[in-house]
Amino acid sequence: MRILPEKMAWRAVLTISVATLAFSRHAFADDKQDCIAASEAGQDKKLRGNLREAREQLLICARDVCPAIVRQDCTQWLTEIIAALPSVVVGARDWQGHDLVDVTVSVDGVVVVSKLDGKPIGVDPGAHRFHYESASGVPPVDEQMLIRQGERNRALTVTFPPPPGAIPTPPESTAAPVPGHRRSPLAYVFGGVGLAAIGVGAGLGLSANSDVSTAREAPPAGCAPNCPSSRVDQIKTKYIVADTAFGVGIVSLGVATYFFFAHSGEAPVDSKQASIRFDIVSTLHGGTVGLVGQF
Repeated sequence: MRILPEKMAWRAVLTISVATLAFSRHAFADDKQDCIAASEAGQDKKLRGNLREAREQLLICARDVCPAIVRQDCTQWLTEIIAALPSVVVGARDWQGHDLVDVTVSVDGVVVVSKLDGKPIGVDPGAHRFHYESASGVPPVDEQMLIRQGERNRALTVTFPPPPGAIPTPPESTAAPVPGHRRSPLAYVFGGVGLAAIGVGAGLGLSANSDVSTAREAPPAGCAPNCPSSRVDQIKTKYIVADTAFGVGIVSLGVATYFFFAHSGEAPVDSKQASIRFDIVSTLHGGTVGLVGQF
């Protein structure tokens, strides 16, 4: 009486095993056909330049359930597509410069994202029409873009126009104007006078040194050891004027520095009305230096 149930149990197990094997063979046959079909479709779309669709097909035939030879070709093609597939990163701002997130992006009429997240979006190479729609209800924006093969993470930033009836006026500044930030033209006037005076002093000093060297020579070029007083006075005059010019130059540069760094709330001086004249007059027994200004 115990043998019959055992035989029946073995028959049930055998029946289940045969059914499972038959189902597995059928499933494998379906997977194999799917792999081959995906391989052919992926290769065709790759040749046509539809890299995004080709990638989706090649992901199917690169699975472990696919035959080894099919899987090998699909994996190689998939690697080539991933390297060549361009991508863009879309950003959006409103008419006041604020970043937007609730923006729907369509490429050639197909929605690719319904909300911006800063992640790259794969796009086939070629010319495409990008359509941007904001959830705020402002007019949409369309752009024609040329996407190049292999171009990765290209930044696309769109600015939406203002809503109907809005007046795009910049915000008014409430800060009071700070007086005295304009450089006074006197800084440049005195600076120029100072540099000119120092140049004149240097030139007269070198000329006086040259005259001294010549005078110490024997006649006829020189007058050593007995030089006339007129020649000596002439050399002294050059030294006096040179020293005076150096002094005027140093003072003028100091005044220029003051006007350059000083800030005053008064109205700036009109450079057309400001003028300075630097005069050097040599005389027989000396010289005079004049600094005449009008402000």
